[in-house]
Amino acid sequence: MRGEPVTKGSYLHLLETKKHWLNPPALSTERYCTKVYKYVTSQVEFDFFPCYLVLTIRPGDIVQLPIWGLHHNPRHWPDPEAFIPDRFLPKNKGNISSFAHMPFGMGPKNCLAMRFALMEAKVALAKLLLGTEMELAQGHEEVTLERQGGLLRSKGLNIKIKPIVEE
Repeated sequence: MRGEPVTKGSYLHLLETKKHWLNPPALSTERYCTKVYKYVTSQVEFDFFPCYLVLTIRPGDIVQLPIWGLHHNPRHWPDPEAFIPDRFLPKNKGNISSFAHMPFGMGPKNCLAMRFALMEAKVALAKLLLGTEMELAQGHEEVTLERQGGLLRSKGLNIKIKPIVEE
């Protein structure tokens, strides 16, 4: 199996991107602050007095970024719980806010093995889909997720996999 059909413009690529958006490999990431940042909110009411809140992040502070929360925020994603892989089509990339989609982190501190992990997952899924018939085992029609060590994984998922036999 060649890599190009798996990585470029395929529906499998959209499904993989959507899967990592819906359930990112890590729920959050942290960054170490190296310089002073001040964030001023828009005007808010506090005891009936209009005011602005100022958040100051200083060198040495650790900032936690909630990846799962960003991926499920309706301010960035209309109907965030819906399974819509077409959101990630090249023509729709301009609709995605910067840093609203970062399943492997962003910038110089993102996951070094991201490309390898994505390729490996796509090849494994493609080979599985091409060579087997799959269905959820009886009593496992609903998938539940659990958090474990900062990661999100399925809980008690049983799938029946039968090889496709050519006659």
